[in-house]
Amino acid sequence: RSTLFPYTTLFRSPYRSWQQSKTKQAPKLAAKVSATDWKAKSIKYQALSDQKISSSQSGILKAEASLNNSTAGNMASRAELDKAWTAFWAAKKYLNDADLIQKEADALFYDFNYKDSYYKYKSSSETTKKVGGKLLQLKIYLKKSNQLQ
Repeated sequence: RSTLFPYTTLFRSPYRSWQQSKTKQAPKLAAKVSATDWKAKSIKYQALSDQKISSSQSGILKAEASLNNSTAGNMASRAELDKAWTAFWAAKKYLNDADLIQKEADALFYDFNYKDSYYKYKSSSETTKKVGGKLLQLKIYLKKSNQLQ
């Protein structure tokens, strides 16, 4: 007992301290990897949101030009044209919402809050999908209005 005691303590102590130090470093490493993943995801959705907003703005401009050039010859045609204008204003509202959400995401991103910025960019991207839906409705109403003349 007296001859083995110092050696067993010697070999056990460094292992325990090494093991404890490893468990303390693991969460730090995981947090760093996690932050990098959120940043990459945020950058990806930032680009996607930018692209969708830009194409939606183009679609809004084309739709507005089509609506401004449209006339209604009768009441049924006028009703469809009114529906088209309603869809247009809804699309503009969704586009404005997407733009505001993206600006909020930009502020979060520049504050290094990548996780929240990712969710905001994703929300902005989802909102632009609603713009596309309203523009599709607008085209249908406009086509129907033209057919009823």
